[in-house]
Amino acid sequence: MTNVLLIDDDIELCHNIKDFLEKDRLHVEYVHLGRFGLDMALGQPFDVIILDWSLPDVQGVDVCKQMRESGCSTPILMLTAKSSLSEKRNAFDAGADDYLTKPDQIKELAMRIRAVLRRPKTIEEPRIEYKGLVMETANSRVMFEEREIKLMPREFSLLALLIRHPEHLFGAEAILGRLWMDNDEASQEALRASVKRLRKSLVGTGVTIKTVYGQGYRLQSESSPN
Repeated sequence: MTNVLLIDDDIELCHNIKDFLEKDRLHVEYVHLGRFGLDMALGQPFDVIILDWSLPDVQGVDVCKQMRESGCSTPILMLTAKSSLSEKRNAFDAGADDYLTKPDQIKELAMRIRAVLRRPKTIEEPRIEYKGLVMETANSRVMFEEREIKLMPREFSLLALLIRHPEHLFGAEAILGRLWMDNDEASQEALRASVKRLRKSLVGTGVTIKTVYGQGYRLQSESSPN
C-alpha cells in the first residue's frame, strides 16, 4: 500500500483528504505542525509527502528545504493557496517535486500523487560514465574522482537522461514527457529549478548543462564550444 504523509494545519481538510485518498487505496497519516512532519518524514518510510505552505510553527517551504538537507528523498508535493510564479520557484528551489494550488476538488490532488509516483527512479545501466563523471545506478550514486556528488531523485533522473545522450539537445517538452509526465506551468518551472540545482552540483567536474534558449538543454564538457 502507498503511504502518504500529510502535513497541514487545516483539520477539516486533512480529514477530507484522508477519507478520499484512503478510498483510492492510499494510507494517509497527518500532522498539523511542521516540526512534527519533519520528524516523521525523517523517521518513517513514506512514498509521498503532501506539505502545506502555511503552517503555524514554520513555513512549509522551509520544512521542505530541511527535509532535503537532511537526506530525505521522498517526493514532496507542496499544497498551498499561493499561486504566483515566484512562490512556485521558491518551492522548487527548496526541493519540492510538484506544486498544487489548494484544489476545489481533491481528485486533482490524487491525480498529482499518482503522477509523482509514476516518475522513473532508476535506469537500466548499472554504471554510466562521461568525462570522468560516473553514475552508479544500483545505489543511486554519482562520483567524480573520489568525491561523491549528492543529488535528489529528480536531479539524479535528469542527469541519467542527459548522460546517456551527451551533447544531445533535449527540448523541455521531451524532458517533461520522460521524467515529469505532464507539461503544465508548474512542471516547466520545476524543470528549470532542477537544471539550476544540477548545474550547481556539477561545478568542479568539468561537465555542465548548457541551456540553448528557446530550444532546450544538453550535457557537455565545459571545454566544448558553445
